[in-house]
Amino acid sequence: MLVASSLWQSATAQTAVSSPYSRYGIGSTNIFSDAVKSSIGGVGYAFSRNNMVNLKNPAALSGIDTMSFVFDVGFHADFLSFTSSTAKSSGMSGALSHISMAFPINKHLKMAISLLPLSDINYETSEIVQVTDTTFYRNRYNGTGGLNKAIVGLSYNWDKTNDKFALGANVEYMFGSYYKSSAIIFYDNTDTLFRSSDPDHPRYSVDSTLFNCRDEIRYNIQNFNINLGFQYFHTLNNGSKVGIGGSYVLPLTLKTKNIRQRYTFISNNGLETHKDMVIDSSYNGKIKFPTSFGFGLSYEKPQKFFIGADAQFTQWSEFRLQTDGYNDPLQDSWNIGVGGEFTPDVYGSYIKQMTYRLGLNYDNGSLCFDNDINGRPYISSQGTRLSQYSVAVGFGLPVKKSTTLINLSFEYGKRGTIDNSLIRENFFRIGFSLSAKDRWFFKRKYQ
Repeated sequence: MLVASSLWQSATAQTAVSSPYSRYGIGSTNIFSDAVKSSIGGVGYAFSRNNMVNLKNPAALSGIDTMSFVFDVGFHADFLSFTSSTAKSSGMSGALSHISMAFPINKHLKMAISLLPLSDINYETSEIVQVTDTTFYRNRYNGTGGLNKAIVGLSYNWDKTNDKFALGANVEYMFGSYYKSSAIIFYDNTDTLFRSSDPDHPRYSVDSTLFNCRDEIRYNIQNFNINLGFQYFHTLNNGSKVGIGGSYVLPLTLKTKNIRQRYTFISNNGLETHKDMVIDSSYNGKIKFPTSFGFGLSYEKPQKFFIGADAQFTQWSEFRLQTDGYNDPLQDSWNIGVGGEFTPDVYGSYIKQMTYRLGLNYDNGSLCFDNDINGRPYISSQGTRLSQYSVAVGFGLPVKKSTTLINLSFEYGKRGTIDNSLIRENFFRIGFSLSAKDRWFFKRKYQ
């Protein structure tokens, strides 16, 4: 577990660029899950396999074979572009998406241990404020960090001739840290704004008696939560199965240990020199994390095709970053996904043994923006909502003479709009996961 944790910290540290909207709430929750669910539109409530760990519904662990051990690991690379009405930028990021292992306790009880990200914060934005003809300053905001989850999952199933029912629970340890700051910069000689020689943007004379100032907070977060789930599958006379599933995440209060500092400083050649410390304090806080629940339906012919649909509701309006402080007014959100997979012939040629996947996903978003009297956007309880949609395709590539499956996904999506001075995000995501299954408690007759 120590090795896995070290690998996790190293791999997730590779993020290079993230959404500017990760400034709000706990950051961006548009986190890649795994290549299988990503390529079928995020569908997972009524989806269960014996060679992968489905973390969306803890009851799905019941699909693990009684005498098998499953190891599941995934990676992703995101290619991002950001467009406003006046500018464009782009970048990429990549990270480990999950590490999971699952195994049977007995015929009915299955267990899994997993690590995965919950949110990501990585932004830097600024705006110019002009006070007089010769005095102006830059407001600069930046943040880094995010939350992760370590999960121990259990699932118990009951089997009858044509029916299978399972209940599951994930005990989730949520942990992480993030840093957020806002600064007022009166002068920085590395900033092109202050040293421009363009006649249309002349160098302004700045009052040398004014010091830059910064207000920053570091949050360290940890607590436990529980995710409950169920699945029911009924086998029809033709061998096909219909399934329903659901999951409920309990509301949670996350404990935080916070360090807040407010100070003045001067900047010279990129180096900051602190002048006066105005606030330097440590205190405990709380983050009120919202409840969410989801429901899914599926129809499949085993080893041939699967089709499913999911809907998930998250009560983001109940989110509080610090229960005694200012909070962003987030909105309740819906996420809907549909998708499926098809395997032509599990005993045919390699091309026919491959699994082909397709999925669509839509999220109406938890962020909403309005414009102030100067036309600048600010987060609000009404106005323009940042919805997101995506389409994905994927492939399951069997490894010959083994039960290992390599999964690839390719997802393209958009979030937001350029209207009302907002930013539209386009993303192209490549996902990779490796699902390896091996037999346990099986004594071979021949070595």
